[in-house]
Amino acid sequence: MTQRFFIIKCEPQSIESLPLVGRTSTRCDGALQLAHERKDAIMERTDYDKQAQDFLDKHGLTIRVAFKGDRCPPWDDHKRGCTHGDRYRVTIKRDAEEFGSSITAFGPRSISFDFWNSYHDMRESKRPTAYDVLTTAGSDSQSPTDADEVLEEYGPMKIAQARLVATFARRLQDFFTEQELEDLSEIN
Repeated sequence: MTQRFFIIKCEPQSIESLPLVGRTSTRCDGALQLAHERKDAIMERTDYDKQAQDFLDKHGLTIRVAFKGDRCPPWDDHKRGCTHGDRYRVTIKRDAEEFGSSITAFGPRSISFDFWNSYHDMRESKRPTAYDVLTTAGSDSQSPTDADEVLEEYGPMKIAQARLVATFARRLQDFFTEQELEDLSEIN
């Protein structure tokens, strides 16, 4: 399977500088940035993308997203067919120059996890943006870190799934600092 990589850390661009429909990519700071197909979608996303980029710049973080295919997520029951989008592997990483070792005073230097975009975005050939990843991570980091509390808050689910939700929330809380978690919650 061919892997497609792109790094989300680019300076905002004017609408005129973005590729036209049908082109597949543009270069930005040496990283491949996949182009959006519709200019109106780009215009709508500009403020959101700026908030996400400001967060990344402020905290010395980068996001790497690798396409992994269209496999259904493990929580999908697969009875009606897969109703989710494409699967990506996301890595959020702290600036190596600033933090040096693999473990810092703030916690791990990077965190990786699977990310599924929406079915709609998959059909529109839209890739996840930094905003998509950060708002999802921010929301998931607010989940309880105890499986029993997850069941209480989110309702009936398999205990194994509740454990995974709690474990992922703990991983996010261990990676991000308190200030980063607060700033994540302000991205809207």
